[in-house]
Amino acid sequence: MVIEISFKVAICSKNGKMIDEHFGRATKFLIYKIDEDGSYQYIETRDNSPPSEKLEEHEKMLYNSMKIISDCKYLLASQIGPAANNKLSLQGIRSFGINMPIENALKRLGSSRSKNKFLENIQKPPRVFS
Repeated sequence: MVIEISFKVAICSKNGKMIDEHFGRATKFLIYKIDEDGSYQYIETRDNSPPSEKLEEHEKMLYNSMKIISDCKYLLASQIGPAANNKLSLQGIRSFGINMPIENALKRLGSSRSKNKFLENIQKPPRVFS
């Protein structure tokens, strides 16, 4: 029996080519699947209602955004706030604030022998410590 290892990646993009959208403003998430051999494929686009500026709605909408991508292992966005980053991390989703072509990011993530070393030269969003 062969066990295939793959994982999903949620990407915040305005134009479908670049990682160019802030997680908190994303109206959609592009979902890709990356297989063990490094190959990747587009799966679907998931619509999202980004949080508004109203504080009472913000937490609810952030929760909904996280629920939409709950089956993904990674989130790639141009920016992500520290609070959202921490909440995603608690859900087992690793998030990266980067700005590059989607194809380049997927190739780097897929070719990384150790997925924990993804985007070694890219700075991860700061963590908030309480």
